[in-house]
Amino acid sequence: MKWVPVMAIALLAMSCQWSAPVAALPAPEAPADSAEQIAGRLYGHLAESPASADSRARALDVPLAPECYTKQGTDRQVPPQGVPAYTAELRVAQVATPINVRIWLASAEEAARLTGTVRQAAAICRPVAARPFTRAGWDGVELAVTRPTSSDNGDPVTFATVVAHRGGLLAEVSWWWLADDYGDLDRARLEQGVGAAGAVLAAVGGDPARAAPERPSPDAPVSALAAALPPISEYGPGLAVWPDAEALRTENAERARQAYDLLCSYAAYEPGAAGGVPRVQRRLFGSITLWEEVLVLPDEQAAEQVRRRMVRKLDNGDKDTFLPCSWWEDHSDGPYIRIPRTIEPFGHGGWTGETESLGVRKRRLPPQATYRDSAAQIAIAVRRGTTVVHLRWQGPAGADLRGALDRGRAELIHTLDALPTP
Repeated sequence: MKWVPVMAIALLAMSCQWSAPVAALPAPEAPADSAEQIAGRLYGHLAESPASADSRARALDVPLAPECYTKQGTDRQVPPQGVPAYTAELRVAQVATPINVRIWLASAEEAARLTGTVRQAAAICRPVAARPFTRAGWDGVELAVTRPTSSDNGDPVTFATVVAHRGGLLAEVSWWWLADDYGDLDRARLEQGVGAAGAVLAAVGGDPARAAPERPSPDAPVSALAAALPPISEYGPGLAVWPDAEALRTENAERARQAYDLLCSYAAYEPGAAGGVPRVQRRLFGSITLWEEVLVLPDEQAAEQVRRRMVRKLDNGDKDTFLPCSWWEDHSDGPYIRIPRTIEPFGHGGWTGETESLGVRKRRLPPQATYRDSAAQIAIAVRRGTTVVHLRWQGPAGADLRGALDRGRAELIHTLDALPTP
């Protein structure tokens, strides 16, 4: 990959615990047109190695500017899925604490639409300080929201965010600080962060006089991986990209979880996003739920470390405690029949790794059983070279738990077979 040579610089900085001053971000002329280029330009500023087990990179499907997530119909702040993307926590010279950066390579139309949606949200979100953001060819909005934390004293914290687009590039840069009170906004802290955001976006977007890419380069490896994901219709009828904005609202958090986790439990395990690497991910829900995540790591050792984290090892006895995603009052309908949670080696088409499978159903099924009565899950975490894939299928199982797992396994292998060889 083009971004591999900078790894030595990044690892040296990490090994020194960032004691050295943070270098200035690059100032390339050409705008980035691939997730690989973005990763290469920003790699030397990662706050942690991509192989770190304690990643604090923000998940890619968290809404844009979530601190200003509104309820008045302008809340379609859901980022693109199934496109080349990047997420990381970065250290930059302008601010003393790390900042979170998320970037998607979508179409110019979608990037502009989502930026406009955040503008609308900022206009009606309260309390918020918002103003236009126009730097280095990027167009968007900056906003700051001060809210209490969940600490015993409810100490106020200011959350600041820049959301902007340049051609088909869509970016979010966010940071926070402890506020003195709920009164005056700390403009100095805000300006420092906005300066940091401008530097990051200039490193990604290049010279504003150069035309920005309307779409990601089709020749980049992660772009090819994104394009190779099967059409949603191949997984069955009635599937859609999760989430709908309604399900993400705070008061519907449980509904949002149930929308994609048919077991309503730890079983839908997702490790923290490995930061600083090119990736593509997609979450589908409907008659089944499906999680697809593909990453390209800088070397095979890091790839294997990330792959291993994608399957949670069995805790003492927890493999037999999961239940269907029933209402609490339905749990008295037991006992249950289970296929215990099992982790097994897996190999297929040059991919190697592990599978995780489990299933559970009520012993007495109603005539029209749903996932609340019977469900199965199978996940695959595999690697081929430096490419890592994490897939998870969940579906209603009826009386045949093993048959449901076989169907899910076949779907996931179909996805693996669709991915190109590096």
